[in-house]
Amino acid sequence: EYVCVFRSGHPLSEKASLALEDYLRYPHINVRVRGTPSSPVDDSLKEADAPPRHVGLVVQSYILQWMTLQDSDMIATIPRRLVERMCVYAPLLSRPLPVKVPAISISMFWPERLTNSPLHRWFRSMLLA
Repeated sequence: EYVCVFRSGHPLSEKASLALEDYLRYPHINVRVRGTPSSPVDDSLKEADAPPRHVGLVVQSYILQWMTLQDSDMIATIPRRLVERMCVYAPLLSRPLPVKVPAISISMFWPERLTNSPLHRWFRSMLLA
């Protein structure tokens, strides 16, 4: 599940929920992983016959995205679980998206030789927590 994220004090912070017009009014900060030309958010907007969002800035990490959100009126669409963990470190707010976006799938891979390693098993359990 994705949510819309913005700084405390942002003009959207007074709203309990966002209309599509609210979501599209502000420029977005995207995290773009190399080799991914589109995002599930853009695909969902297109399927809903909604106008495209304006991506004002593309960065290569969620950390850069969070740092920029704190000092601007830009907004971002981020997986809810990541937001829950990051809000401890930054005073950002989130709201449900006005458009349905399919959930993302996250997988872990590791060398087979590490499958039974106590340290590696502990590490994997921390990532899943």
